[in-house]
Amino acid sequence: MVDIHGNYRAQRLTHVPPDELISDVVTARTLRPHLVRSGFFFAVFCVVGVISFFLWMISLFATVVSMTSGGFPGGGGGDSGGGLIGLSYFLMVIQLLIVVAWVVSLFLPLREPIAEYGLLIEGRGAAYAIAYWSIMNTTQARHSPFLSRLGRIEGLPVLYLVNGREQGLVVVKPVGTDLYVGWTMWRQRSTVVMIGHLFRDAFQGGPQSDVRAASSRALRELIHSVTREGVQGAILQPPVSDEVARAQIDQLPNLNLSTGPMVANAPQFQPQPPGAPQSAPPYVRSAAPYSGPPAQ
Repeated sequence: MVDIHGNYRAQRLTHVPPDELISDVVTARTLRPHLVRSGFFFAVFCVVGVISFFLWMISLFATVVSMTSGGFPGGGGGDSGGGLIGLSYFLMVIQLLIVVAWVVSLFLPLREPIAEYGLLIEGRGAAYAIAYWSIMNTTQARHSPFLSRLGRIEGLPVLYLVNGREQGLVVVKPVGTDLYVGWTMWRQRSTVVMIGHLFRDAFQGGPQSDVRAASSRALRELIHSVTREGVQGAILQPPVSDEVARAQIDQLPNLNLSTGPMVANAPQFQPQPPGAPQSAPPYVRSAAPYSGPPAQ
């Protein structure tokens, strides 16, 4: 068995600068999307407020001119001014709705990108089922404590992993005659949670943050490890036939990220008995692929 992780481990022997994205400590970079969202609501509120103010001033001016020119509040000028005042009141109601929408948005989570990785394997598009087979069975064999789900999203086989607020998605996709294997990892936090974490970081020391970040780093490394297994499976001679792998993928349900089936409860791909015919294109043995460290 070729050690497909040797090159990667060799590159991880030296220390690297701290990765501020893998930790859940609030930084200016992670806080920026929340400020942008709140700033959008504030800008819309101000624009509607300015329009309402000018309409109110115009209506007041029209009413004063109508009264000083010998008219009376019930005249035509007064009706025009009253209509503008009514419109300004309507805009004030719109402002109130904007405030309500902003308060609701504070509880809606935003996606914070953490890391990603992607590799295009030239000429191996037909091996996408084998690559997915390798990823799924590796995940099952690892007995990872992270929540794992498998299925299809828009017809593509994926692996979905969750560690609290951190989430990761592995995608296997044929691109013409080539094969794309990649993953992305992100964190979901609302503005309210972000504010709470600001206070937490102010009163908690560094060790607590380091312990939390260790679990996030473990998830990132696990995702990258199983992805390398998929890359290797697409290049080396597979232990199963392409037909078996494709049949298993066809049985996967469309994945709902909130209620998708657990990996442990889903039907697993079974190794092909020795001597079974291979229906896939010939798989040429080669050296272990070099995937490199996760993108920061």
